[in-house]
Amino acid sequence: MKSILGVTIVIVVCIGLLFLGNSKCIPEQEPSKTSLKINIIEIDDGYGYQILNGGTLLIQQDYIPAINQRQAFRTRHDAEFVANLVRHKLIDGHNPIVTISELNDLYIVIIKK
Repeated sequence: MKSILGVTIVIVVCIGLLFLGNSKCIPEQEPSKTSLKINIIEIDDGYGYQILNGGTLLIQQDYIPAINQRQAFRTRHDAEFVANLVRHKLIDGHNPIVTISELNDLYIVIIKK
């Protein structure tokens, strides 16, 4: 009788562990940083960019970062180059801030006003 009770307890515990292992009480993993996507947007006077993680907007940059004026990117390619730089920084776990030096390295045209 004791052996039947012991086996029953072991079976119930195993079923319980299987149930818990497959239940929704275990948090889902966050989306991979490699799932970051860029979207180039048109604005009135040029282009900007968005960085999305799945459907969630992380960054929207309507103007060239790091300069002291509101100037859109002149071309779609300029916005894409900087968006890719920021995306790669995020993937690598770095601060996504863009510097003037990086803009110069990417040959981003800045019109002095």
